[in-house]
Amino acid sequence: MQHYQRHRAFYDQPIYLTEEETADPVSVIHSFFGAYHLHEIRQLLAECVETALTSENAFYGEAGPRDGLVCFHRQLEYMIEAASLIR
Repeated sequence: MQHYQRHRAFYDQPIYLTEEETADPVSVIHSFFGAYHLHEIRQLLAECVETALTSENAFYGEAGPRDGLVCFHRQLEYMIEAASLIR
């Protein structure tokens, strides 16, 4: 069982957003889409899935491309937290 499931009360609230971002979650979404175009998001999501499901993607053998995926994942998590506040 993932720690997210054992500590639902904690993980059902924003944990990465600052107080300012929590007060203005739309700014986080604007920032995310300012950093990534929709076609880039689609491509990065596809690459995340491919990389996770295969071990033969030579492009991710180097640290730079892997770092890009980690950065994208972090920003996506921020955006998802902000979107959860808007709902």
